[in-house]
Amino acid sequence: MPETKSFHMTPDEFRAQGHAVVDWIAEYYRRIESFNDHPDTDHGQVVEVLERARDDLIAGRLAVLRSKPAAPVGWRARLTSWANSFRG
Repeated sequence: MPETKSFHMTPDEFRAQGHAVVDWIAEYYRRIESFNDHPDTDHGQVVEVLERARDDLIAGRLAVLRSKPAAPVGWRARLTSWANSFRG
């Protein structure tokens, strides 16, 4: 008879995952001052991108979002860098 796989963590696995989460939060707090909380994108640029996305979604043109530059140059690199900062 095949062995049934449990999707529940053992107490030791739970403890290890809990420690990993606490370590991630501690590292985040250690580096929090280095994060850019004042991006170079101004309000008008954000509104323009949102309006264009709204219009494209209403018209059913999701592919258009990929073919047009969706934001100012450098925005994607900054977002990617920010997202990668959480991966350690």
